[in-house]
Amino acid sequence: MTFGRRGVAEADERAGLPWQLEGPASEDWDWWVLVDNKGRHLADASVEGSSEEWRAIALALIEGTSLRFKRLAADREADAYYFSSPRNSMGQGARLEGRDRHIAFAKYILATLDPFKGPLT
Repeated sequence: MTFGRRGVAEADERAGLPWQLEGPASEDWDWWVLVDNKGRHLADASVEGSSEEWRAIALALIEGTSLRFKRLAADREADAYYFSSPRNSMGQGARLEGRDRHIAFAKYILATLDPFKGPLT
């Protein structure tokens, strides 16, 4: 496993997604940050969490529900999800519209994280 910035942009670009997960910083630090395809943080705060939290977010996207953690939230409104940091964001956060894109992003999260820690149980 290589630590630091991950070379995963191709997978989300093929799926038509504007973001990627960056992480983990080290073998001992299971922390992932949502960034755009140029590696820049989204919105006004770091949208970040553990691989377990990101897997739970992926399942929420598949189920069509909202889910919030301390520094990571996916809030559903109609046909859109807003990704933010409840602790630090000042606004709604980054927006992702369309059920197909929600599912594609969930699959991307799971495919990115599964090799790191294994499936969520």
